[in-house]
Amino acid sequence: WLLELAPSLIFKLGHHHTLLNLVERWELATQGSDPLLDRMAAWALIFLRSFSTAKDRIKQSTAARPQWDDDLLQHAVMAALQDDYASAGKLAFQWLEHHRDESTIYTGAAWTVHAFNLKCVGDFTGAHASLYEAHTIFGRVHSGYGTAWAHVVGALTLIKAGRHRDSLAEIERGLLRAGNEPGLGGQRAMLLSLEAFVRYERNELPAVRAALDEALPLLPDQGVVDAIVLGFTAAARLRAAEDDLGTALDILSEGERCGTQREFQRLSLSLLAERALLLARSGATGQAIYTAESAGIIRKSASTGGLVGDRAARLYARLALADGESERARQLLAPLLTHARHAGQRYKLCERLILTALG
Repeated sequence: WLLELAPSLIFKLGHHHTLLNLVERWELATQGSDPLLDRMAAWALIFLRSFSTAKDRIKQSTAARPQWDDDLLQHAVMAALQDDYASAGKLAFQWLEHHRDESTIYTGAAWTVHAFNLKCVGDFTGAHASLYEAHTIFGRVHSGYGTAWAHVVGALTLIKAGRHRDSLAEIERGLLRAGNEPGLGGQRAMLLSLEAFVRYERNELPAVRAALDEALPLLPDQGVVDAIVLGFTAAARLRAAEDDLGTALDILSEGERCGTQREFQRLSLSLLAERALLLARSGATGQAIYTAESAGIIRKSASTGGLVGDRAARLYARLALADGESERARQLLAPLLTHARHAGQRYKLCERLILTALG
């Protein structure tokens, strides 16, 4: 009975704690273990971000039934939830090579992880194609939990591509699907954080406040770094727009602590860069530079590329503009413009064109 119930509790309803409690009661009653239940318990632990305990369950299950290959997909999902999108995409693709023609919850999860990786590397067409496969499968097997995850990744993909109007439509569809189901609270929080960011960009401040009131308390526990970054960024910018810089910086500090505690480098670095930008906009240029350099965001890194280089170039271009160094700003922005054009990142392209025009 429990083996039949487990997939629905995990993949359709998102009731991970319920499944783990039932497994624990069964194991206490029988003084034994079952490899299939270990496998199901590992999935619940993964979605609860209890990765070390999940790995123990996977190891125990594989020792009993070594012919399974589900552990490959489980490690892919764990990598994605730890923001190691490159490893996640590689493992998901390897799993799909043997299962892409299947219509199971697991295949839908693999397509979603694959889409997340493609989003991160800027392959928006590939990401949308993978998400189409995921939505088709999740609809076929009636997995509300999986569908909600696919909407989160879909909205993020559209935001990164600069398609804000389309992203709001995707967020609305996701929120309708998630509803107020307790098992989908995390996905709802992530979708609302994305909505808050997009609404802020559209200067719809009352809607930003409404979305953040529900989303912000839940964000530190979520598993998609992009959603956490955008939620805390929107909250800080909203406070700054209300001339409450102190609270804005406090909000960023909370997000930075989350990044440190959960070892999310992208989260910590993104919010530290946001802190420096807020300080620069408030006229505290010296403090902005000190904040950036303390985090390793230095002038030299602006020419190295990658996440740190991108953050450094954008920050120091703004500082150069503030100091009247137009030529220096244009030099920093030139490679960023080229990259944004080639990657199809419309939002970043608009931002960088505006900064270039200001120079």
